[in-house]
Amino acid sequence: MREVGSRADLPMPAPTNEMVDPVDATEPAETTVWRARRLQRLTAQLSEALNPAQVAEVTAHHAMASLSESAAWVGLVDAHRGNVQLACAPGLSREFRERFASSSMQEASPLAAAARLDGPRWLATEQEILDAYPELGQVQRGLGSLAVLPLAAGGRPLGGIGLCRERAKDFSADERGEVLALCTLGAQALERAVQFEIAQHVAATLSLSLLPRVPEVPGITIYSRYLPAATDARVGGDWYDVIPLSSGRVGLVVGDVAGHGVRAAAEMGRLRTGLRAYLREGHDPAEALGLTDVLTSEMSPTLMTTVWCGILDPETGRLSYANAGHPPPAVLDLTGEVSFLDREQNPPLGIRWGGPFAQADAQIEPAAFLVCYTDGLIERPGERFDSGLERLSSALRPSVSGLDELGDRLLALPVETHIDDVALLAIYRDPPDGGEGPVAR
Repeated sequence: MREVGSRADLPMPAPTNEMVDPVDATEPAETTVWRARRLQRLTAQLSEALNPAQVAEVTAHHAMASLSESAAWVGLVDAHRGNVQLACAPGLSREFRERFASSSMQEASPLAAAARLDGPRWLATEQEILDAYPELGQVQRGLGSLAVLPLAAGGRPLGGIGLCRERAKDFSADERGEVLALCTLGAQALERAVQFEIAQHVAATLSLSLLPRVPEVPGITIYSRYLPAATDARVGGDWYDVIPLSSGRVGLVVGDVAGHGVRAAAEMGRLRTGLRAYLREGHDPAEALGLTDVLTSEMSPTLMTTVWCGILDPETGRLSYANAGHPPPAVLDLTGEVSFLDREQNPPLGIRWGGPFAQADAQIEPAAFLVCYTDGLIERPGERFDSGLERLSSALRPSVSGLDELGDRLLALPVETHIDDVALLAIYRDPPDGGEGPVAR
């Protein structure tokens, strides 16, 4: 057996594509009412931005659309590296983006200078711009006027923004007021986004610390991943486990404690430990789930947990499994057919059901994949559960050359703003001839 891939991927959400619509220039756009509406719209869009890159995109595009600017840039301070990274530069040249992709905080570049400013800088002519930032003339044409402002919160520099006009025209008092309000809102959103990233990283790290290291098991290849929720910075209760058992068999577990937070994570740790112990004592999947149900009902009677538990013999391919309210694993055979292990369903753990748990058997043929997962992989708000299973089936059917390729394809299923964690455990039964892993169909 060889383990493929790392224990987790912690991708950051991609920037949003929903930007502010330009205000019709024929409307009384400079009235107080219209400015207030634009800022309300900006506030709503910033509330949906989850990370600094998204905040930068929303702020820059809103400023361009609202004030009819020809270009804008937003730089973000990287406190660990001591520099300013260019987050977005709509309307600016490729030379500008390459030259100012990263600037030291001590540089005279417009990005670093903006982050260091105590207040706004309004430059009404090209000559004023070139006097302040000589390098700009080398990488950007059509600089008529420029506004450069810091983005700061609580006295801490978070970045800077630049708004460019092709024509030489000073910013009016109304425009300056709107830009200052825009920067205040952008800076507040940046501070929230930075704190969210930190909390999300801590939560993901804690979740990973509770997950096991996948052991080597002769006869199978294993792929495991944990993906934290994109919209929740609290630790989750999703987990997977691989437990070597007697006679070369292996226990496979994927589970999901309802909710997020320290309590859900603590419950997940207790259940994982208890279920692992019951399997090692020699209990079959149904018995192990029954004992774990008693355990969770006694310790945390208000927390519901779904679990799929199986015991696989890699030599024969025989799989015994029991399912406590969990999404059914998928099996992809050598011909490309996809089936789901949905026999003998049992209630979730923790509801004080008290009845015996049923189990079923299946055969995992050589060169077949067994894909176990939590509901975050397939579920989307307002969508039927079967739609998620159909989407999973469609993702499995195209040929693959290995578990890494298959896993990357499956982890692309959740939407960018997925609200739940994802635990993914995929097993490939090695061919008896000693072939090196999966082969394309």
